[in-house]
Amino acid sequence: MKKRILFSLIIVFCVFTFLSGVVMSQSQTTRKLPDLKVKFTAPTTIVAGSDIGPQIKLKVLNQGTAPAAGTATAGKNGYMVDLVLSTDTNMPVGFATFSANFHEDVLLKGGRISNTQNLNPSQSKIYPIGGGIPADTPSGGYYLCAKVDSGNKIVESNEGNNVFCRRIYIKGKGDNCQAKYPNPRIRYSHTDSVGRVYIPVINWKLYSDEMFRKAPELPPCGLNTESARTWVDIYDATTDNRIYGFCAFDSKDDLKKIWFKPTKKSGKVYIILNDRACKKKYKSNIFAYGPCQVKYPNPRIRYSHTDSVGRVYIPVINWKLYSDEMFRKAPELPPCGLNTESARTWVDIYDATTDNRIYGFCAFDSKDDLKKIWFKPTKKSGKVYIILNDRDCKKKYRSNTISWAQQRSVK
Repeated sequence: MKKRILFSLIIVFCVFTFLSGVVMSQSQTTRKLPDLKVKFTAPTTIVAGSDIGPQIKLKVLNQGTAPAAGTATAGKNGYMVDLVLSTDTNMPVGFATFSANFHEDVLLKGGRISNTQNLNPSQSKIYPIGGGIPADTPSGGYYLCAKVDSGNKIVESNEGNNVFCRRIYIKGKGDNCQAKYPNPRIRYSHTDSVGRVYIPVINWKLYSDEMFRKAPELPPCGLNTESARTWVDIYDATTDNRIYGFCAFDSKDDLKKIWFKPTKKSGKVYIILNDRACKKKYKSNIFAYGPCQVKYPNPRIRYSHTDSVGRVYIPVINWKLYSDEMFRKAPELPPCGLNTESARTWVDIYDATTDNRIYGFCAFDSKDDLKKIWFKPTKKSGKVYIILNDRDCKKKYRSNTISWAQQRSVK
């Protein structure tokens, strides 16, 4: 019997607790509360050290269902407004901190509205505010943000809509158009697997990162409204036509990453650094690109050994000075017999006494194969040389002449 009574009491308690929660929840939902929002207009381009307060029009609105107390009647328990400078839209908890120097979420000079009026539902108020930008603020893009009820004194129906931000650009001390920069010096670095030719600026350290800051105050690069202050353009040196360019470099380091994809095998190019903020252009040296612009030395051969079947081996000892590109498959060039994908460069061996061709190789795959050159002589001794015939570039490289003798040995 006691257990049954105890069980009944537990059920009654649970039902009472649930109903009490429902009543309290409904009470909070139907409770009339204020809801403060803030909006403002401001210039989009600002000079560091200036006060934009006179150009700001700031309005606070109560869109809730109950009055919002201002400091004029509620003292420190009334709402206030802070105006801060930030690199993002995330506002700090509580009041912002003023400083004459820039730091993240800095309260601007004169940027706190501490004398505020009561606002009834649907009522708004325009307030004057200061907007002193710290003089040491670096050039770049920022957010100007206003936060109403920054001290979190007002209980609102929506605490998540108290911040309003606008994107701005600040022109700081970094835009020094009196600075003198040299013309860029470019060189060939490499060609990647998809045919992009890399031409880095070798004196990149002589430029400043400020030259490549985001510049939203300048004309955009397509849809990019925050393209760089300085654009890099690549030109064909023969026609002066623009080939390619970069408008979103972040720093001077990016000058080491310049590339273009040519539409012809070889040619000449130059670049121009276009400093749009200072209206200055810097033209580079002219650089010749393409496989036929590379200068290779004449090969140096030596006698290595004669194998068991009489083949005389005469490797190229400076093979490392050549490129694998010289020995790529070249189906666009005349075939070697039935081989329609023979190498770009053929290797021919000549009798140095008669200049008659003795033997040759037309299907080398890389410069490593230059270590494997051999021929099978028809006489016991003689002198030979080789010629590397670069058929694509129409260049020939003749080696030194060496003597050989039929001294059979096994390697």
